[in-house]
Amino acid sequence: MKAKSKACFNYSLLNLHFGYRLVEMSGVAVSLNGHVFNLLNAKYISDADDNDKYSVFDDGLMNHDSASVGVYFGLPRLLNLSLMIEY
Repeated sequence: MKAKSKACFNYSLLNLHFGYRLVEMSGVAVSLNGHVFNLLNAKYISDADDNDKYSVFDDGLMNHDSASVGVYFGLPRLLNLSLMIEY
């Protein structure tokens, strides 16, 4: 039986975070905040699991090969906007 192997994947992500105070009057402040995760929309593998029990349904097929590995892709570009009102 082969030993279970684990690979570390190298990847870099660029995230952008910003905030802007739109208006402040009569004790009420309005701000716009935003976050862009994975700004460049990089395609990457965040993790993999050898002999993944969710990828192979027959124990006889768990041979530590490409057919029995579970691969987890990273998230695509995500945008989050918020409007904050402070009073």
